[in-house]
Amino acid sequence: MSPGPAEAALAVDCRCTLGEGLLWWEARQSLVWTDIEAARLWLHSVATGETRSWSLPGRLGSIAICTSGALLLAMAKGICFADLDSAQGDTLRPVPAVALELDLSTTRVNDGRTDRAGNFVFGTMNEDPGEEPLGSFYQYSAAAGLRRLDLGGVHIPNSICFSLDGKTMYFCDSNQRRIMQCDYDAASASVANVRLF
Repeated sequence: MSPGPAEAALAVDCRCTLGEGLLWWEARQSLVWTDIEAARLWLHSVATGETRSWSLPGRLGSIAICTSGALLLAMAKGICFADLDSAQGDTLRPVPAVALELDLSTTRVNDGRTDRAGNFVFGTMNEDPGEEPLGSFYQYSAAAGLRRLDLGGVHIPNSICFSLDGKTMYFCDSNQRRIMQCDYDAASASVANVRLF
């Protein structure tokens, strides 16, 4: 006997304008995500059912969970860090780590993901639809800093993820409507053999 149709149930009534970057935070047994356009960070505890959100000084494109318990926040124009336990009220004051593309007024950080070696890999997008693909893909780590990946220009970077062995990176430019893959070396932040997935 085949199962009936699945039914969806509302878990969090957050009404995000542009909700993205949903992550499972194992240590807190919580979901964390961003509402990019509303410049808010959200956290929902599955164990307690409690939901909290914090306003940010700017738009948050993507998030990574650090082993220290802090969050890496890929803000529109830079990488920052934040500690939710020290936040006061519903406003979060991230600590800047590195600025991004300050010379490009129409770009901002979009999608990002942690690779298998613990580096944060992300892309910047061009918000001016009439312009060329000015965005780039980057890798960031505390040890190596910020390094650009040699993947050419991108308009809207998305779908960044990695194979189980960490040697293949998958990504897309949403405007191109196709998923790409490439050989990826986390230690050197090098890419090669870009091809259609």
